[in-house]
Amino acid sequence: MIDSVSRTPRVSRTSLAVLSWALVVTACTEPNPYLDPTQSTGTTAASSSSTGPNPDPSSGPTTSTSTGTQDDSSSGPPPPACADMGMECVPAAPEGFSGPFAWLEHELDDGARPSCPAPFDEPLVEAFSTVLAPAAGCGCDCGAYSGGTCPTMASVEYTAGAACGAVTATQNLGQTCVTLPGGGWSSLGSYYADVPPVQGGGCLALPEVVLDPAVFLTRHLACGGSFPAMGCAEGELCAPPPTDPLAPRWCVWQAGDVACPEGPYGERTLLHQGIDDTRGCEPCTCAKPTTPCQNTSVVVSTSTNCSILTGALLPNVCTNGFGGAALRSLIHNPGTPAGSCTPAEVVPTGDAAGSDPVTFCCTSGSDGG
Repeated sequence: MIDSVSRTPRVSRTSLAVLSWALVVTACTEPNPYLDPTQSTGTTAASSSSTGPNPDPSSGPTTSTSTGTQDDSSSGPPPPACADMGMECVPAAPEGFSGPFAWLEHELDDGARPSCPAPFDEPLVEAFSTVLAPAAGCGCDCGAYSGGTCPTMASVEYTAGAACGAVTATQNLGQTCVTLPGGGWSSLGSYYADVPPVQGGGCLALPEVVLDPAVFLTRHLACGGSFPAMGCAEGELCAPPPTDPLAPRWCVWQAGDVACPEGPYGERTLLHQGIDDTRGCEPCTCAKPTTPCQNTSVVVSTSTNCSILTGALLPNVCTNGFGGAALRSLIHNPGTPAGSCTPAEVVPTGDAAGSDPVTFCCTSGSDGG
């Protein structure tokens, strides 16, 4: 007899095994979040660069620095540190200063003027130091004397004894004959003719100034470049370290003679872009002659009207008596204007120094501060 109550069919162990294998195969076709998206496992290939499911397939693959749940706000891995790129972080230029830059310094003795080397091939400012300025070579001479006149007046001092001792009498005279009072002067006495020097006129001053040009001995170039801020802290730039021929330090600059800012750029060097040259010589001047005119004299006569010329007294010297009869008259012969000027002794003056200052402020070494 057949039982009319329906029963649930039994499932065999073989059927359960087949079902379990099918579920495993289905699960293996899903992406494995722990594998590189470019690799494939089994029969499935990964074509997305994201590290997890993409919620919007139409927007393309997404990337993330994490290996967990995808972060839509991520922009990719952080930039490498500046040092990892073989460069160094350099403090940016403080307010009022320009830079930072690498410093190229060289001597100017061979005439070469090198340029800023790459990657610091942007010349920011050129300045100089160490002025060479020898003192001027100075000389002074005078041209011929001209324009003078001879004084018309003179005087004669008479001493009764020899050698122009105590003055016995004095006689003023000009270009006309003067008769001596009384019996005249004894020809055995002594006489001193006081004749003034030539008057007026002068000489052309002939100065000589030899002046070598003032020059700088050392040239300085501020060499800049384009440096990004990536991979460094705020207020810093990433730049390759300066190498020879550049100085192993970083610098900033400002026009003028200024103090360096507080902070890493504390080592100050004052340079210049021009030379203030005040070198020269003292004025060349010519002193007029202090001697009497040429051929001037006082003529003496034993007559009362200068008709008998007994002799002549030279100017500004003592003349002992002529002997014979007493001197009775005198006359002054002015002569002709002549003589030579005396040049002044001149010495160098002034000096040369840098002008148009520029201040370099630098770090103490090559580590950028």
